[in-house]
Amino acid sequence: MANGRILPGRVAPTRIGEGKTYSEMLNEQLAFIQEQREKNLTQVIEQDQRNREFRQRQLENIYDFDISGLAPTHVKALSKLQEKMANSLNPNSEDAYQNSQQLIADIAFLNNAYAEASGWAQTYGPGNTNYSNLASGAVSAPVGVRSNASYEGLQRLNEAWLKGGFDGDISVGGSAGNRTLTGTSLTRNIDGDFIPGDEGVDFFNNPILNNPSAFWAPEMLPIADLHNEYALAAFNNASLKNPEMAAGYAELNFASLLPNTLDSYRKQLYEKMEGMDATFDQLAEIAQKNAEENGSEAKVELEKLYKKFGIDNESLKEDYIKAHIEGVTKRGFQESSYLSTENLVDGLPAFAEPMKLQITGAQGFSGDVVSIRPVGQATLGVGSNGQPIITGGIELVYEMETRDGVTENRTMTVTQEDNPDVYDKVLRQIATHATFDDLKRMWTASQGRVDVSNISTSSVDPEKKKQ
Repeated sequence: MANGRILPGRVAPTRIGEGKTYSEMLNEQLAFIQEQREKNLTQVIEQDQRNREFRQRQLENIYDFDISGLAPTHVKALSKLQEKMANSLNPNSEDAYQNSQQLIADIAFLNNAYAEASGWAQTYGPGNTNYSNLASGAVSAPVGVRSNASYEGLQRLNEAWLKGGFDGDISVGGSAGNRTLTGTSLTRNIDGDFIPGDEGVDFFNNPILNNPSAFWAPEMLPIADLHNEYALAAFNNASLKNPEMAAGYAELNFASLLPNTLDSYRKQLYEKMEGMDATFDQLAEIAQKNAEENGSEAKVELEKLYKKFGIDNESLKEDYIKAHIEGVTKRGFQESSYLSTENLVDGLPAFAEPMKLQITGAQGFSGDVVSIRPVGQATLGVGSNGQPIITGGIELVYEMETRDGVTENRTMTVTQEDNPDVYDKVLRQIATHATFDDLKRMWTASQGRVDVSNISTSSVDPEKKKQ
């Protein structure tokens, strides 16, 4: 550089500030998604509460009995029943009471109907709360199953609850001393929508009213074989061009699996190894017993059992990587280089497609990395799954557009010692962007050391480095 200008064919060094690790960025993303889900649910719940309060005030101005929390359809039916009874108290009515027994029977019928409606009203609070917690993820489904609860489903339930188990109005029939309440029942189809069911269903024999817990309960579905699901996802992911890239992607993505998913994954692997008759849940009981006998913590004993049966997190990670490799292998792939045969950077090999890299922080940057070079005694190795592994410093050559609209190549040196968070992020991204053979060409052209021994992937595990 001279007089502030960059000479042709040269790159200008820059410094990089503090960045965030992949796991931190992933946790932030997951937290944002969770926040949005909770926000959507909160909006549904708050809007439903406002609607209920508005309807309550309207109904209180119309009806002369306590309608607190009752479904509007029930309130309307009870009011019609009261009107019929009032009409029968008129001696000149065609349906007048002929004796006191008829009046007593109607009063008992009204009380029973009111009790049934009140029982339905009392299910709203706990039922709505339990469903909301499952939909938001505040409460997890049991291990091995998944819930289909969603905020769209919550809206459907709130709307159906207002109908009190019936589609349309409830008819008041019969005569003095022998009243009836009937209507067209609601039923739920395979998509979870409420549709008209049988006609002429008695108020006291409505399937939904008689089983409110089932009304609010989301469907619990068995989780599909996760190993096969991950293999299928890799099969359909065209960006995973070969097994090495699939392994690098899986290595990177494993940290995003939620705890409940990991437990379901663990249970499936356990049952595959020990047979379907094996009771996964008993492991927790055994761990508790071992903890009492050894004076240790149940969690520690449970981890020992997981490791004994090959279902600890490291074993899950190995299977997860294996599933991705299987998916790409079944799809078929062509060995190819991801380096350009024409574009060179300072005479050295460059990526055919730049590696997009974004690092946050006060001095962070967002740019396209076009090539990498070893720094000092940096070593390139290959992991057990074929993915490239780098130890030592790295010089990234990236493109930067100036204020004048001119694209320039600049460099950034990243080392484990100076900036471990950025270093770990860069290593993970490189592993998903290029094969070992690609990086080997870059390394040898830069006179870096190439170690082709089977280096364990744990040697560059960011979490282990921090211990």
